[in-house]
Amino acid sequence: HTSEKAKPPSLLTSEKAKPPSLLTSENAKPPSLLSSKIPVLVSPSSDENRFHKQQPLKAPSVPVSIRKPLGDIQNSSNREQTSQSTYVKQHSVKIVHSKLSLQSKVPVLCGASKLKEQCSPVSDGVHNQTTVVKRPINAIQVFPNKSSLHVKESIPMNYNYKILSVDPMNVYKSESVDQTEMFQAILRLDIRNKEDALEWLQNYQSSSFTDWRVRRTHHDNTNKLIFKKQYRCHNNTLAQYRPETKEPHYKHTECKASVTLTVKNFEMKRSKDTLLKTHPLEVQIDHCHNHPLNAADSLRHRRPTPQVKEKFLEMFKNGHSPASALRTFQYDLQVEQGDDFWKVLADGALCPNEQWCYYQYYKQFGEAYGAPDGTLMVASLQKAIEQYNLNAGSCCAAMKQIGDDVVVALCTPLMKRVHKHLKSSAEMTFLDSGGMMDRQNTRIFTFLSSSVAGALPTGLIMTSSESEKVTTEGMALLKSILPPNAFFGRGDLGPQIGMTDDSAAERNSLKTTFPGIVLLLCLFHILNAYWGYVLDSKHKVAAEHRLEIFCLFKQWCRCDSLEEFEKLYADQLVHPFISSNPQLLKHLEDLYARAPEWALCYRRDLLTRGNNTDNLSEITIRNYKDVLDRLKAYSLVQLFDFFTTRIESYWERRIAAVVNNRKQNYYKSKYFIRPEKLEPLQCSESQFKSIYLVKNSKSGGEYVVDMEVEICTCPVGKNGAPCKHQAAVVKEFGLSSMQFMPLNDEEAKLILHKIMTDLPAPPGWYVSLKRGPAVSTSIVKEVYSGSASLDTLDDHDHDLTNTAVHYVFDEDARVHAINSWQTINSCIMEGLQEKPEVFVNAVEKMSQHFARLKIMSENAVLGAMHNFGKYNYMSSKSVRKGRYVNVNTISVARRKSKQGGRRCAQQGRPPKSTFTAEHGYNVVKGRKRAHALPHDLTYRVQMTSTKRRKLC
Repeated sequence: HTSEKAKPPSLLTSEKAKPPSLLTSENAKPPSLLSSKIPVLVSPSSDENRFHKQQPLKAPSVPVSIRKPLGDIQNSSNREQTSQSTYVKQHSVKIVHSKLSLQSKVPVLCGASKLKEQCSPVSDGVHNQTTVVKRPINAIQVFPNKSSLHVKESIPMNYNYKILSVDPMNVYKSESVDQTEMFQAILRLDIRNKEDALEWLQNYQSSSFTDWRVRRTHHDNTNKLIFKKQYRCHNNTLAQYRPETKEPHYKHTECKASVTLTVKNFEMKRSKDTLLKTHPLEVQIDHCHNHPLNAADSLRHRRPTPQVKEKFLEMFKNGHSPASALRTFQYDLQVEQGDDFWKVLADGALCPNEQWCYYQYYKQFGEAYGAPDGTLMVASLQKAIEQYNLNAGSCCAAMKQIGDDVVVALCTPLMKRVHKHLKSSAEMTFLDSGGMMDRQNTRIFTFLSSSVAGALPTGLIMTSSESEKVTTEGMALLKSILPPNAFFGRGDLGPQIGMTDDSAAERNSLKTTFPGIVLLLCLFHILNAYWGYVLDSKHKVAAEHRLEIFCLFKQWCRCDSLEEFEKLYADQLVHPFISSNPQLLKHLEDLYARAPEWALCYRRDLLTRGNNTDNLSEITIRNYKDVLDRLKAYSLVQLFDFFTTRIESYWERRIAAVVNNRKQNYYKSKYFIRPEKLEPLQCSESQFKSIYLVKNSKSGGEYVVDMEVEICTCPVGKNGAPCKHQAAVVKEFGLSSMQFMPLNDEEAKLILHKIMTDLPAPPGWYVSLKRGPAVSTSIVKEVYSGSASLDTLDDHDHDLTNTAVHYVFDEDARVHAINSWQTINSCIMEGLQEKPEVFVNAVEKMSQHFARLKIMSENAVLGAMHNFGKYNYMSSKSVRKGRYVNVNTISVARRKSKQGGRRCAQQGRPPKSTFTAEHGYNVVKGRKRAHALPHDLTYRVQMTSTKRRKLC
């Protein structure tokens, strides 16, 4: 807008001046209106009901004088035809009278520039009326170009707008942004205060998928302005170089987009702005983003909305921790959004990350808050399984009764998609069991496969007993409901490798269900069990010899060759500390007989992908208990519902975190190789298909990488584990691989997306913010097609499957247990006969507990037997009686935490609460005690005579 003193040259400067186009009658029409273009106040078409409408006013019989602005007189008709930013349909020209006649301005709503010359209404000095001069105008679309359409799509609804200008922009030359989406626009709105203006900005952020941060502020409530602020795109972090932060934040793209909100003082008397009274808010939008807006990698950086923040604060007040509040919020979003949940989980404005939750928690709430069985149950479980299969559209669950035991097998739709799309499901499976999750102590057996998103499930079994018979029946039941393409196309053959705990029931059942499987043991559990054996005093190993014996065994486990393995075994047999101990020698011989199951040298030809421990299954069982909050709150029916809803949603959310680049601490994962490790590596192609050569310029080593099988000749990648040489090949040749975190790998993200949901991802959803997607090759497509057969191990099967031991329980241990129970029984019988007044009540109480546990399950009885007498020997605290001896005065003065008086300080480190003023407890402050003044005579005189105060 021009200032109040400035006068447009095209306007008349006095009321006496009369233009030659003066109208002399009511019916007369100025010829200049029919042949030239004048600034007009445009009323939008009826179909644009989201913008403000003005009704035409009645035309009085008053003469009107109109003069065209300078610069529009010549070639006005040509410019009217060539203008691409004139938003006019067939409307009336509205000229409003005012007492100041030619001094005020009418805003131009049809020009391409921000503000054009404006004409003024004329008054006769007597009447204050409105004249409407109608003229035909060529039909021009209200929004003739794409920039105008983008304005419509980005601004929020339910507001009255006046669009002053829309100009297209081509500032950036970026492949990741559509050039037609850039524009500059000036809008006016009927908003009169700061609060409503900020509310409009919040709605604009939601409708345009943007996030704005304050760039510059101005003083509020001045003579001309009520409120004004300038905002920048959040992808412009105003990064400055500092020695401690050499690189800016990942989201920083130096985006130049901006928004300026200005609420003008609508009570100004001398302003020439005709929209000041009706539309005080002016919005200037520079929509020139140099990054994609509606993409997962961009949306994850948005700031949570105030509504989301209020929900989390309310959950914190109700006793939720940050983790449980986020988990509950994500589950509610998933239920609310349905199949589009993964889109919402990618948007940081609608679903914050864990770091934000913890920040809000510690900011607002510094302290943590305390936060049946029988035939009817079986019938309810059967009904629940039938309903679940009906909703899923296929057989995903089955149940079977074996005597008094119940077995449930589960293969959810997500598990079936894992079988179909995840290559590692055919290579290796992890089996682990967990209990103490419901009132009946049901055991949960979970089949898992490794991936960059962690362990993903391929099947689940719930049993009421851990016996080999029940476990075998459960695995057979699970095998019957698996899809035809189970285990990435292997079907009934099952996975090639299996890793379990050292449980005879699990391993025998797995061997019976999949006869060709190679069973391994967790190396960590072997080392832990051997260390516990050495520490046990029953085995009579001297304390000074334990560490040396364990180190010898650890070196034996990690041998690289069979020759070295046999040599170290022979050395241990003749070692003086071992050969002199028959029990330890016998234990070592038993472990040697099962060496193919735990020794690393026997895994040279196995595609374990570096998984020598069962960490994946251990963490999965722990997650089960964490989600359940370690409470026995579920029956078997409720437990089934839990695994088909909440646990399924948990895995989906975990995959969504990876594909949306929102996984926490991904740089600590073995699937992420730091860029500095790839700098000295030089990659080249070989003459063979999918074979690459990698040379290390620092060490001089050369390695061969096979990207079809995804193995390397280095010590790390020889078993298929992800190594830096494979990562260098993937980066150099733009390949797609499921071995590494798919930060910029669009193809790998699409595979995980297929596992996460059946719905396809929209085009460009997984495009990187820095525009660096990986290029897939035909080799990788064949590997991940799901139909390729995996015979990597078939050529190296040698005799591993024949060396697996079929477990038979030790007969001596069974006889020993029977004798021990007879000893316990005879002791109790003797007490009942000799001291009935003492033993009768105790036996009656024990029999009642046993009857109750037996009704629940066999596992409950076994659990009670394992914990019998475990907590009966805790000594009570001694109570000191009599008078206390006073504490030395000097000791009291040296204390950091004040207790008051001369009480004895408790042992141990004082709690932090004693030093925290905001904790809420009353912190006892020490009394100020008088002490002698220093020996400086000048200081003493000054303090006593001049200031007249006592030094304390």
